[in-house]
Amino acid sequence: MILRHTNLFQFLILQSLLLSHLLLTAQAQEQEDEEEYVRVLVGFHDVQQEKEYVRRQRMQPRTAGRPKSKINYTFKQTEALAMQVTLSELEEMKKDSRFSYIEDDVLVPVAGFSNPTNVTALVEETHRQLAEATNYGIELTQANRIISPDPDYQECAVYACVVDSGVFIDNADIPYSRGDGYVDGATFGDAVGQDWYYPRGTSHGTYVGGIMIAQGGNDRGVVGVIPQGPQRSNVCLRVAKVVPDGEGVAFVSSLLEASEWCAQEAGGKPLVINLSFALGFETAPEAAIYNRLYDQGALIVAAAGNAGGTELMYPASHDSVISVAAIDAGSRRTDFSQYNDKIELSAPGMDIQVLQAQTNEIKVTRGTSLASPFVAGLAARVWAAVPRCSNKQVRQALRDTARRLGSGVPNREYGYGLIQARDARDLLVNSGCNAKEPTSSPSMTPSASPSAVPSPLPSQNPSVSCLGYLESCNSLNVCCEGFRCARMTDSLDDSLVCRRDTFSQSRPRLGSTDEKVCRGGYGGGCA
Repeated sequence: MILRHTNLFQFLILQSLLLSHLLLTAQAQEQEDEEEYVRVLVGFHDVQQEKEYVRRQRMQPRTAGRPKSKINYTFKQTEALAMQVTLSELEEMKKDSRFSYIEDDVLVPVAGFSNPTNVTALVEETHRQLAEATNYGIELTQANRIISPDPDYQECAVYACVVDSGVFIDNADIPYSRGDGYVDGATFGDAVGQDWYYPRGTSHGTYVGGIMIAQGGNDRGVVGVIPQGPQRSNVCLRVAKVVPDGEGVAFVSSLLEASEWCAQEAGGKPLVINLSFALGFETAPEAAIYNRLYDQGALIVAAAGNAGGTELMYPASHDSVISVAAIDAGSRRTDFSQYNDKIELSAPGMDIQVLQAQTNEIKVTRGTSLASPFVAGLAARVWAAVPRCSNKQVRQALRDTARRLGSGVPNREYGYGLIQARDARDLLVNSGCNAKEPTSSPSMTPSASPSAVPSPLPSQNPSVSCLGYLESCNSLNVCCEGFRCARMTDSLDDSLVCRRDTFSQSRPRLGSTDEKVCRGGYGGGCA
């Protein structure tokens, strides 16, 4: 009798222990399920460590007690991952020596919005379309003076990639249609599953796309900086939607993934990427990715930022990115535009008329996010005239032909100055990518001490007795008049080339009575 009660007692104890275990397990699983997730960027010391980590992560079964981390994206240009992990997993990862860094995958605001949650910020006026609108920036930047067709015309000679909130392709002022081969797109990050060609709740990407490619001469919309002449444009558009509908921010990982996609879409052809975003600090994988894309031939353009101060904003402040400041109709820096040592070019960004998504209205708005596509679109247009040129040659031509503003060149407010599209195009077209001086150009500048300067070395063109624009030079070479032997760029390339002498601040614009003075002496000839 006693033995029977003892067995019953043991059975009850075992049953109670089992029930407690099941309850604790369920509570632990519930706590794990409810644990907060964070998005991080994770770097590795080398590619083999990254590959092994990815392989192990993909083999992990999704069962109770197992890691619940998720790889959102594996970057192609650097040894890094974008991941989603729980806070407890993050603490364990911090102890793992395989990682070279772990940091937040932060949200980056579009540089046209003072408040990322308010997608109407900085908009001054909305009005219904009565006639085609032409921004003052079209004339200021010489966008209306670019000759078409180009001597090296070919379809899709250059790809222009808009990384933003999507572009409303069905707008009647957008000259391309889905399926025609001239435009395509994709979605990234939290925008996956939405339409890159039909953004809802925000028109910012359509603002940017319209500034670049809106069709002129059709009595509607606005006039873009890339003219659509009798031939189809040789600039084709790619749209990377990273900003979800109704929002004004995107994860930095989405921007980087989209930039890599842009390069993949270009397939080795000339590529210009526009990034109208601004963040007050840089993230670890950014510089590596943008530098590699630049080294592979891409030209990357970004908004300098709208805080109106000297702080460096990213991605614009990376050496491999062209940082664009905003000016007004009087060619003065706007009070909201950043000013610092990374400013490279200036473009219109005040009171800009832009296309709206899904309506027949235009808006008047402002921001460095609008100045950036002026430069990106014009850079693509200039490059399309001479697609055989490198991104560095195009970048240097944009610098050397910019209309000088402010004191000193470059300076913190305007960089090298206001972009001048026709000057840059003519410089590269008339002189070739090496931009040698025509034989009819003035002879070399006499030396103050002839005995100290040996005869110039033979150039690639024996009929030219001096070295022309962007030809390699050294202390034994003599650059043609109007040029000087200097570094290719200020920070990215140590090679010496013949660069154009700095314009004076009072340099007149093309179209003035002194046009011959403007265009003489740098290979562009006189018109």
